[in-house]
Amino acid sequence: IFPAFAYSSYSMTLALASHPEVDGWDVDVIAEDHHMYCKCYFAALWELSHAKKEHVKQAGEENDTIDLIPQVKVQAIFCPAVSYLVESTEGYMASLFARFQQARRHTQGLVELGYVFLQWFRLSSSVGFLKIPWRTHFSIAMIAAKMHTIHVIAVAQCFALILLSITQLLPRAGRFASWILEGGFREIFQELSSSWSGMNGAEQALLTAIGQISGIMLLYSLTCAMVVGDMVEGTYYANAESK
Repeated sequence: IFPAFAYSSYSMTLALASHPEVDGWDVDVIAEDHHMYCKCYFAALWELSHAKKEHVKQAGEENDTIDLIPQVKVQAIFCPAVSYLVESTEGYMASLFARFQQARRHTQGLVELGYVFLQWFRLSSSVGFLKIPWRTHFSIAMIAAKMHTIHVIAVAQCFALILLSITQLLPRAGRFASWILEGGFREIFQELSSSWSGMNGAEQALLTAIGQISGIMLLYSLTCAMVVGDMVEGTYYANAESK
């Protein structure tokens, strides 16, 4: 449903980047990956709009074969990549501040939500809202919804969890510690154990495969942790044969 975006590392053809409706990268945009995708996406729609108007000017009637439907699509290339968080040589606190600066720069991609709405409004005003296929309206709405989810909902949820922890969990930390000492976790484990023993083999296999804390997820997490640890320590390629 949600269209794929260009994130961080992406490539595109020179023909698309130099298209008259695109005209290269904008130098005053911070979230250039988001912006370039949206710019190319609407550039294709504007080109179809101009072609439709030109046909009306020359033939005196509209060409029903020209539909303003999305033309730009992101194609994933599954290549291995290694990325690290920003790090300062001045110590741990300096690295935290550098990460804060990086996160703040990432959140400035919210500006592209306004760019999408502006282009949507200009295109609808130029062509006519009802003359744009509903498929195109839906696709643009999904772009806006995805940006809103990434830059608004996710940040608001994180802030809400932090606020909940400060206002609700910290004042109850003493009672939570006493609950643990009184065997609270033991009661939970006993209840889970009784529920597990009450299932048949098929139900246990299904829960193990797709459960929130399944064996597959634990194995996957452990494998990823081992690989990341080896790469950070520089031992990932230690036993690799040099060619």
